[in-house]
Amino acid sequence: MKKNRLPLLAISLLLAGCRTALVFTGGVSTSSEQQALSVINELDTGLKKEGFTPDALPPGSTVIPKGVIRISSWWSPQRDVLVEAITKKEEVSLRIVPQPGANESSKAVAAQVQSLLQQRFPTLKVRIMEKPEADFLR
Repeated sequence: MKKNRLPLLAISLLLAGCRTALVFTGGVSTSSEQQALSVINELDTGLKKEGFTPDALPPGSTVIPKGVIRISSWWSPQRDVLVEAITKKEEVSLRIVPQPGANESSKAVAAQVQSLLQQRFPTLKVRIMEKPEADFLR
């Protein structure tokens, strides 16, 4: 009977320290690779105007998967939310990830990104959805 208690105790301790990160995922479907690149370029320009800074990754530190045209990421002005975008063929995939304790900022950034893209590309469908994720490191 004592053998069964240890896994249950470990799980309960692990879950007690677990918080939820409010991650947003989504994307924009376009009609061409060129239009997808236009979307990412407009997103880059718009976020920079709003004070976002590009995430500086050391050269060669990211392995680019097959079929991916461009990977971009930006930090919010407070550096509490990271916006990531992957351009693949006619699709721009988005992921908005908060730092610990920045779930409200994550909501605001998601709304900002969605508004920016809808204003620049009113004919394209922009989807950004809330996706709570368990985060054991917070």
